[in-house]
Amino acid sequence: MAVVSLRLSPGLAKGSTAKGEEMSVPGKDSRVSLNLELPGRRAVDFYRVRVLRVGVNGNATSAWMSPAVRSEVSENGTNVRVEPDSAILTVGDYLVEATNVSGEVLETYQFRVIANGN
Repeated sequence: MAVVSLRLSPGLAKGSTAKGEEMSVPGKDSRVSLNLELPGRRAVDFYRVRVLRVGVNGNATSAWMSPAVRSEVSENGTNVRVEPDSAILTVGDYLVEATNVSGEVLETYQFRVIANGN
């Protein structure tokens, strides 16, 4: 089973020349791993991660949400690793939100899924 892994840093790139993280559409037998950096946070804590699909009109709709996940210590703070269902990731733009367990958005990330071979 192939694993597609993305390491995401918080923040949104804007403008026509902005280039974020990209991945090809995962295969049916692939696992997807998102590793979200939480810079400046030193304490291990629990977070939830929500993946939102961004439509052509700019509206974002929820595509997947994790259960509470424990963060891990990293060199720049902490990070959270989740494995969303790869079937939700079709060609398009995505936002990812790391929230505390009460739902407050702490960090926002972005990535794009492109067609295989592009």
